[in-house]
Amino acid sequence: MYRRLFFLVITLLLAAGWLALFLYVPLDEVVEWMGLSNSYLVALALGCFGAFATLTSVSTYPAVFAMASAGVNPVGLVVVTAIGLTLGDFLFVGAGRSVRQTLSDRGRERVEKLLRWLRERPDRVTQWVLFFWVGFTPLANNLLTGPLALTDFPTKKMIAPVLCGNFAFPILTVVLAVTGRELFFAGA
Repeated sequence: MYRRLFFLVITLLLAAGWLALFLYVPLDEVVEWMGLSNSYLVALALGCFGAFATLTSVSTYPAVFAMASAGVNPVGLVVVTAIGLTLGDFLFVGAGRSVRQTLSDRGRERVEKLLRWLRERPDRVTQWVLFFWVGFTPLANNLLTGPLALTDFPTKKMIAPVLCGNFAFPILTVVLAVTGRELFFAGA
């Protein structure tokens, strides 16, 4: 009990610290302080660990937005972030596969109900839903990939939609950041 509470508090403090950093310190100074190459490492780590943890996945996108609007190369930022997010998503899928054996009877019933529901639909529908969830919603990816892992939905059928979705959302974020910077801060 205390261990879970400890990790929750640490996660919330890290997210609050990260948010405070980008709210109260000018973006150019943050990128200058981190350095350009370290910005890519931070984006990779944020993507990987942010995708793995439900509560911190939302903090990945504001960080990418901030780094892109501070002048980090958008193409490199998108590639590194997408790779990190995909790694984190599949770490979560692996964890979900190993957890299935430890579910309670009630948990197994829910998984079987979801599995029956999935079997009634073609795999392509599930793949498209997965792509749109990952690529166009700011919601945590593992809210969908976790249950799919529990139902033994084939990992190879998840790779393309998750990877494409993990490229789509950072591209959208970076385009908005760069466009916003040009529109509102071009003269500054």
